[in-house]
Amino acid sequence: MPQRDQIQSAGDYDLGQVAILGSSGHIVNITTQIKELNIYQSIDSPFMTGNIIIDDAKGVSSILPLIGQERLLFTFKTPSSYPIDFDTYNAVIYSIDKRFQTTNRSQVFIMSFTTLENYRNTRTKVSKSFKASPSEIVQELLTSEDYLSTKKPLFIDDTIGIMNYVAPNIRPYQVINTVMKNEAMTKENEPHFVFFENQRGIHFRSLDSMLGQGGELSMPHSRQYKFQPTNDRMDIDDSLSTIISWEIEDSSNTFLNGRAGMFSSTLTCHDIYNKNAEKFEYDYIEDMFKLRNSANQEYKNYGPMISESPVDGKKTLTQFPASRQFLHPKSQISNRAEMWMQESHSRRLEREFFTIKLEIFGDTNVMCGDLIDIVIPSNRELTAGDVDTYPDPILSGRYLITKLAHQINHPSQEHSMVLTAMKDSVKSSLITDREIQYPNEKVGKRDIGLVEEKRLLQQKTR
Repeated sequence: MPQRDQIQSAGDYDLGQVAILGSSGHIVNITTQIKELNIYQSIDSPFMTGNIIIDDAKGVSSILPLIGQERLLFTFKTPSSYPIDFDTYNAVIYSIDKRFQTTNRSQVFIMSFTTLENYRNTRTKVSKSFKASPSEIVQELLTSEDYLSTKKPLFIDDTIGIMNYVAPNIRPYQVINTVMKNEAMTKENEPHFVFFENQRGIHFRSLDSMLGQGGELSMPHSRQYKFQPTNDRMDIDDSLSTIISWEIEDSSNTFLNGRAGMFSSTLTCHDIYNKNAEKFEYDYIEDMFKLRNSANQEYKNYGPMISESPVDGKKTLTQFPASRQFLHPKSQISNRAEMWMQESHSRRLEREFFTIKLEIFGDTNVMCGDLIDIVIPSNRELTAGDVDTYPDPILSGRYLITKLAHQINHPSQEHSMVLTAMKDSVKSSLITDREIQYPNEKVGKRDIGLVEEKRLLQQKTR
């Protein structure tokens, strides 16, 4: 299919020649045989994955043959948008998931593919002592010929501190995910890093850097989405910004997240050499939200997704440090756990605290790790002074995309996306009553020793 510079309708796409390079050296063009193509991204995954369904009536499986050791080459994009390029950086078909007969001369194949780096990761182990900053170690693991040897663009945040780490014969991604992500901090002392891939390249960066800088500069959103019918069907940009359907996946579970330590916690660092212990208490509002970047910080009156009204006596949701207890050893060579452990854990939970799932028209300019602005009308009764599309103050706002799936139906020439996005703040702070008075609970009757209960006992009938 020739590449075009102009989009003709919402859901339009360009899919260049799709070819499979088999282990025999044969290259087969399967573009006309594609029924469906899916591509997946997540900020918790350092590689893109996907699957492709083909209707084979030309004996592709015999020519190559298809055995799960093939390269997949294609470029896919929304016209005039950023491409997903598996031509320059090949994908690898690693599994033939299903294969079944449809007619006497036709078979359908479902094949899964992933990136070359992910494939290299499965057959590479790291047994080495490192003494460098986390960002330098990550760069070495990604680019070294001994490890992943990637040629893709890299986006790596500078980190502070020198880490002494011995990799005990584990895979490169495991080193980055289990050690570097947890203990890395930027020069601004921002913890909680994410390690993921989108069509721009491979990212190792703090969540803060994806939202803004210094609490003052905000990252622009890639697109605004509205849940309302388009005003003009001929306006393609307006159609691309239309939400087909939405669903709140997880919403404000203060019980489980409070218990898990999102809002407050206590860290005890015990020094077995000097035989002492230190305690560090964490408050989500004071120690994180007021100091870090938020998705909606560009609005003057933005605030957190929780209220600062008291929930028990005079204490707010973030003033119960006994909710979660952490214990961490300390030695002469400290990994500064008190600076990253509680906040990083809290932000990990925050990413699942309030999430929305959208079905929208496909657009390769929108990718995992981007900010988007969502406008969902309120369902409350409108007053005379309200506009028709009064936005819901909780559901509307800026979100960070955490998962994204491209879905291409090739026979019908339709491209759609399903994305999951998280929200950490609201445009206007929630109303807070610091002197709120809850109804007094009536003290119930207390029967210690079950004296009253025993008076109800009856003699056994003989």
